[in-house]
Amino acid sequence: MISRTAPRYPLLLVSALLLVSPLLAVSQNAAHLAPPDNLLSQAAGQARHDQLAKIPELLADPDPNARAANMEAILKTNDATMIQMALRLAFQSDDPNLRSLAMRAYIANLKELSFDIALPDQIAHQYEAVQDDPQKSAEFLRTYPYVGAIAQLGFKVHLKFLRYNSSEPTGDVQTTSGPPVPFTISGDRLSARIPLIVGCYIDFRPSNNMTLLGTMNCEQNGAQRFPRLAITAPIF
Repeated sequence: MISRTAPRYPLLLVSALLLVSPLLAVSQNAAHLAPPDNLLSQAAGQARHDQLAKIPELLADPDPNARAANMEAILKTNDATMIQMALRLAFQSDDPNLRSLAMRAYIANLKELSFDIALPDQIAHQYEAVQDDPQKSAEFLRTYPYVGAIAQLGFKVHLKFLRYNSSEPTGDVQTTSGPPVPFTISGDRLSARIPLIVGCYIDFRPSNNMTLLGTMNCEQNGAQRFPRLAITAPIF
């Protein structure tokens, strides 16, 4: 059982989370008692269940410093299931430190990410309405040339993250149409100026419904070319 008295920090927490590994505990008992395989499996499953069940408690500690230390300890376990559970809980939390730690860990372990680009509702309806009429479609795109440019991208922006260490606030990101450029994580928000159709500023952050929400604003020579557009992507 994890003690909730001080100190409640990484070395103790890692030991508590992994003490004792379910398979190790089962194998030690098995050496003496040699229970049937199904009992070994049940014991291992229960031990794993108990281990995972501790994570919400660790990340809900009333001490904000303990919550941050608990999150760091979980991230260092390299246990994919534990880490994903911790990220989900952190992204649903109001604790800015947890959200920041989770965002950095998420990006550090992420290779690629695709965002959907959403047109403003009125423009989207007009665009859909002229798709079956080439003449009206051409007129529409002359009026709103940025829509044609975004349509060529399939209404998506694809990001590839390079050389990022979660202990740092900056890293490199690359799109399909340009060289790597720097990005910055401030709190739980990532921002970058990426080469897309023209130079585009993007920023996004996790929402508590497991979606990355952000905006994209494109300009050339300091002049705005597009309206500010919403971008969204699933976190998992």
